[in-house]
Amino acid sequence: MRQIVTSSGIRPQVSRIITCCALILILEKGSNRLMKKLFMTTFLLAFSVLVIIIPASSQTKEQKKEQKVFAAIPENLRARLVERLNLYVQYERTKQYEKLYDLTLESVATTNPLSRNEYVNISKKAIAERHRSVLLKFKPTSTLNFALDDKDAPIYQIFGTAKVNNGEEIYEINAAIDARLINGEWYFSGVGSVIYD
Repeated sequence: MRQIVTSSGIRPQVSRIITCCALILILEKGSNRLMKKLFMTTFLLAFSVLVIIIPASSQTKEQKKEQKVFAAIPENLRARLVERLNLYVQYERTKQYEKLYDLTLESVATTNPLSRNEYVNISKKAIAERHRSVLLKFKPTSTLNFALDDKDAPIYQIFGTAKVNNGEEIYEINAAIDARLINGEWYFSGVGSVIYD
């Protein structure tokens, strides 16, 4: 029998449901209605519990994976980082450069930042001339803290796999993106390719 979820406690639920199904089939051959209703109610209750447990277990696995990937980042800051990183990828994929600008380090961390219009125009031109690819997807795998000391604004490098479109083809690369916490908010650099030796 194929295991649905390896978490302990779920397999016994599955076996109970199978047992109930078998009992219902046995009772179909000529038992009273009260017993049929009792077993049917038990079956429906067990099935309902299973439907609730499996998604909860999957969600827990996803949360554990996310915690491992972003372990270098303080726990109280992770959810906002993930939220803004997802927005960054969404705005890049859909070419919403006006919105993307508000998530970039360029908008806050440089001494002579580009204006929003300059950023939008440069982004569009770089993509049209194939100097830059469009980020379609980014799957983080690990994060490292690159702050030189405790006084510096935290700089994290998020490593992962990026799916990009260079105008001619769509492909995946090992990539990284810098994330900095500035005035309580996360900002990102462009995604760069990473070469592992």
